[in-house]
Amino acid sequence: MKNKRICILCILLFLLQNIFAHDEREMDIFILLENNSNSILLYKGWIPKSHDESAILNKDLYNALISMDRKIKKSKPISINNVEKACIIDGEYKVEYLLTGKKYEIQNNYWVYESQSGKFYRCDILNELRTIYDCYNYSDFYSKYYLQDTLNIADCKNISFIKWLFTHETDIQIKDKPIEVIEKQYSNGIPIRIQQLPCYYTIKISNEEYNQYKKACKKRSDWKIFKNGEISFCLITKFDLCCVIKENELIFGFGNMDIIHP
Repeated sequence: MKNKRICILCILLFLLQNIFAHDEREMDIFILLENNSNSILLYKGWIPKSHDESAILNKDLYNALISMDRKIKKSKPISINNVEKACIIDGEYKVEYLLTGKKYEIQNNYWVYESQSGKFYRCDILNELRTIYDCYNYSDFYSKYYLQDTLNIADCKNISFIKWLFTHETDIQIKDKPIEVIEKQYSNGIPIRIQQLPCYYTIKISNEEYNQYKKACKKRSDWKIFKNGEISFCLITKFDLCCVIKENELIFGFGNMDIIHP
């Protein structure tokens, strides 16, 4: 009976140890953005392992955390005399590793400052931190993106989401541009042109913007330019984005809609 109690006690201690270890792992890192008196907690959790792709549903966040952590751990100390003074307008990012007590302050894309050692390190993690900020700022959009298999009509009318989705898929920034939503009666079948989609979008562009896209076309293997000057591309992405860029207009739509693929 005594041995049985000891055995049960050992099992309980083992389970408690794992529970606290799990909690400790979940609280491995804090990432904050401070601007004047405002402080935003962008991420509280742990750094996923590079082989554990199921650890975080949001793959953009997953990749940004791994890349940021790898760059910090590989960074080399630099002399303060060589530190560039340029700062970013975002504010000051702070990354704190709770298990080691190391706290990094990031104000530009040249270096990070670690307060525990008082040293500067050559390290560019600004892109990763901005991705983490976007994942925080657009968490609803990321959830919709990763959890849904198709787009519904309500999604297609959500202009903020559509602008975010287009930029996410193409790296073309349209956040500040007016966009026109064109709805059409769906006549069944599989659309072969953007204008046959139940819902598509148009954006007015300048000649300067068109020429920039034309230059970019030379570097993009998935973009094609035709004799009439139209630039066209179809991306086999989650929601099957199609786009045509004319001299004064950008037209796009998504083929993977629930009304087309019920």
